[in-house]
Amino acid sequence: GEIQRISLAIALSCKPEVLLLDEPTSALDPTTCLLVEESLKEYACIWVTHDPEQEKRVSTHKFVLNPHLERDEQTLVRI
Repeated sequence: GEIQRISLAIALSCKPEVLLLDEPTSALDPTTCLLVEESLKEYACIWVTHDPEQEKRVSTHKFVLNPHLERDEQTLVRI
């Protein structure tokens, strides 16, 4: 988890317009995970997660690659 936090801090220090996050909280404890999620809300993020509960907490729009997963038509991005 420490390497993930350091990598995220380095990325944020560059003041990016968009963050591409691949399972950024997978090695974090639940409390730290929630803190990271909350701190990233002010950024535009493309966030890869396998955790449906996390997806609900952090997303405003979603793109689902697995057609067998439940889809929320209000937030599903169509391409």
